[in-house]
Amino acid sequence: MDDRVGCPYCGEDIPSIARKCRHCGEFIDPAATPGAAEALPHLALGAFVGVVLLALLCVVGSIVAATATPNLLRAEKARNEAAAVAALRAVVAAQEAFRAADPDRNGVADYGDLAQLGTAHLLDPGLVTGIHEGYQLEVAASRLDPERRWIAVASPLTPGHTGDRYFAVNQAGAVHARTSRPFPLDVLNCELPGDARPVGP
Repeated sequence: MDDRVGCPYCGEDIPSIARKCRHCGEFIDPAATPGAAEALPHLALGAFVGVVLLALLCVVGSIVAATATPNLLRAEKARNEAAAVAALRAVVAAQEAFRAADPDRNGVADYGDLAQLGTAHLLDPGLVTGIHEGYQLEVAASRLDPERRWIAVASPLTPGHTGDRYFAVNQAGAVHARTSRPFPLDVLNCELPGDARPVGP
């Protein structure tokens, strides 16, 4: 006598002693699955290979990060330094416009400080704050001769990290740089120190 039961997967009638459903192809007894014993070592080997590959990927990633970080820092410093030079050149143009237009309406063709240049809308508002692209900007007209002299300096906020060079410009209009120390903001004579070197065009 053939006892029949329903397949637990598809519900079709199958013999009670069947190990696999002839309708849906599912194995009724998991132990009867062919290759179950052989699959376990392969799974363990696959997991081991996955762990080794993940560890290798971590090592390679660390090497790439260690190599790329100094290059990224150098690129960031170069970008900040270029922005500082551009900011000082913008100050040169703003000072000439300020002197010519006399926006403070004092009847004197004089130069202004950073706040006066900003109030006259001659500089980008991002420069008027005095902090720009990792540099601190300072601008002053001479206290002795504001009709003929002014100075502006740009110093890295974090020397060695946001920039390596210090920059300055005065009424002569040429931006100068040095790496040894910051430029003083000479508000009396507005002169640049002798060790300052002109920055290229």
